[in-house]
Amino acid sequence: MMNIILFIAAIIYIFYISNSYYKSHGDVQKLLLVFLFIVHFTAMGLSYRDTIDFLDNDVFYFYNSAKNADSWMSLFGLGSFFMSFLIYPLVQAGSGRVTLFVFFMIFAAISYQCFLWFFDQMSEQYSKRMLFRGIPITQFIFLLPSFHYWSGFLGKDVLVFFFLTYLLFEFKKNARLNFLHIIVLVLLFLLRPHIFVVVLLALMIYYLTQKNVSKIIKIKLSILSLIIAGISIPVLFHFTHIKTLTYSSILQKISVLNSYALNSGSGISLDETSYLERIWLLLFRPFFL
Repeated sequence: MMNIILFIAAIIYIFYISNSYYKSHGDVQKLLLVFLFIVHFTAMGLSYRDTIDFLDNDVFYFYNSAKNADSWMSLFGLGSFFMSFLIYPLVQAGSGRVTLFVFFMIFAAISYQCFLWFFDQMSEQYSKRMLFRGIPITQFIFLLPSFHYWSGFLGKDVLVFFFLTYLLFEFKKNARLNFLHIIVLVLLFLLRPHIFVVVLLALMIYYLTQKNVSKIIKIKLSILSLIIAGISIPVLFHFTHIKTLTYSSILQKISVLNSYALNSGSGISLDETSYLERIWLLLFRPFFL
């Protein structure tokens, strides 16, 4: 029953945000919306197909941890633990692959909202030198299947993508923290502590460089930045399981990450490819064959 309710809620939400975008834009953007919808949810379907029979991945780790947990609070923690904590009630109320498909649909709807926010921004603020047939080139880039493949499944990065996109557009309108922003930052910390630290330090730097911020507040922010930087180092060590920062420990960690990458959905070797090559493969090898 819970699966049906959530699935219907996701469909209604997708229809609502699509209809809102459709009614508020011209014919060209309406056509792009159709392409975005097709690409995004087709990629979600492919992501589900490629994941459901591949048991050694994050999706099943989150699901099985939530399914086999002794209690809800036993899952509360950082990173993957918090992801299992989030889905625990729905996993306990659902059943098997149907529940996983509903999760994929919900998370695909979340990332779809982000793409609509970006599309809306691009349609309003674009350079006339960056158009093709009246369409911002950046919108074509956002139609690359890989973006939608990776954002159409049950994963931490989908929520991180949503939180960062939300904060970006919120601070574009008004660069002041409110209660909801703090909640989002806390959730970001629980999902990806290292990304939270980077975002928080970026906010600190922004406020420190503003002329309308008093010196007392800037001093307090400077002290807070040093405290965060000091705390983030041991947290990062704990999160990456690095006990001592040595050349050999770094090489060992890279080897572990490379092994994980080769056995994951992307199958991209960190040793045999450069940073730019990895970006290229992730963008233009959407079906990971």
